[in-house]
Amino acid sequence: MAANKCRIIVFAGLAFSSGIFVGSYWRLRYQSSMIIPKNTEEKYIRNEQVGTIPKRYSPSKSESGTCTPQKNIMFLKTHKTASSAVQNVLLRYADKNNLVVGLSNIHDIRFHYGSKFMESYVAKSKEPINILCHHMVFNPPEVKKVMPPGSTYVSILREPTALFESMFDYFHYDSTPFKRVKMDQLEYWLDHTDIFFKGRRDGGFPWFAKNAIFFDMGYDNLNENDIYIQSAIVEMEETFHLVMLADYFSESMLLLKELLCWSMDDILVLKTNARTSTHTQLTDSIKTKIRKWNKADSTIYDHFNRTFWKKVEEYGIDRMKEDVKILDEMNAKLADRCVDGGAVTNDKIKERSNKVYNPKGVKMEGYNIKDSAKDDKLCVNLIKGEIQWTREMMAAAKIDSS
Repeated sequence: MAANKCRIIVFAGLAFSSGIFVGSYWRLRYQSSMIIPKNTEEKYIRNEQVGTIPKRYSPSKSESGTCTPQKNIMFLKTHKTASSAVQNVLLRYADKNNLVVGLSNIHDIRFHYGSKFMESYVAKSKEPINILCHHMVFNPPEVKKVMPPGSTYVSILREPTALFESMFDYFHYDSTPFKRVKMDQLEYWLDHTDIFFKGRRDGGFPWFAKNAIFFDMGYDNLNENDIYIQSAIVEMEETFHLVMLADYFSESMLLLKELLCWSMDDILVLKTNARTSTHTQLTDSIKTKIRKWNKADSTIYDHFNRTFWKKVEEYGIDRMKEDVKILDEMNAKLADRCVDGGAVTNDKIKERSNKVYNPKGVKMEGYNIKDSAKDDKLCVNLIKGEIQWTREMMAAAKIDSS
């Protein structure tokens, strides 16, 4: 990334990136366990039966020139929620539009993750920061000291049973409570949490083992008092302009496009940081146990799942269905233009810079870029992962990344 194209404040180091991408509406629509408002679901089903998809999506406010594209964006990057895909979109937009991205002031791409965010965690900048999009423990008063007034606040969630299973795999040997059992013993772990989970100071990354989203949002992940959780939800509603759902990624990106007054081209993306396989099949019994153990995360998700579909209705049911089809087709065409052979494991990725972080016991997938696309900046940046982005930012800023 050329230094004169994106002024980025960086003082960061190597770390893992996270997130999964779920882009297909039709595959998930009838398989997920989400709480979808009855009227919204019926409209989608009726529309599917009609089967009339126009060749062109309806123009958004940005494309009709009735709004101004937003450049000041705070994205709370949560774990294992497709957040790396959203982050890639934001970093590409920053690069394209010469915006300032604020990053950590230590050798870690996360903002002192584990401690609540403080203004001092961001490397000093001579110019106002436009975008924050790396992992942190959210602390709104301190974040507002960094972000300009009127900034747009966004985050993303994932269905809690799929989320917890993913965390149990991905962070298995990093999170002390998880590694007390084998990777294929999720249900056994859930049946004996009194033995395997020993509280907030239990070794490394204990927060991933209970209400991890609640922790990322800045709340006490061990406090499952109903009043406390509901109060937190009220605060989240007041803070975030949009809470996306990884399980409905295309719809989420279209709502983001509408909110930010961006174009369809601005939100194109690849599936990132996905596993090749899982160690646990989620039975109804396991799902029930996960939801019970992660009460706060489940309650938050259920709430924002309901508000998400209200936003879809405001967007327009028929318009959403049509635009999802267009967006998925555009993403597929872009992948065909850029990617050589689809998603592959590290041993098949040719360029070292495109290899992805693989936690112990888990194989993640990345991409090879086509020879014909190696000079295509969009393709290069599309495939670029969080770690590679950070290294290039540091090099552009002449900061030692060793």
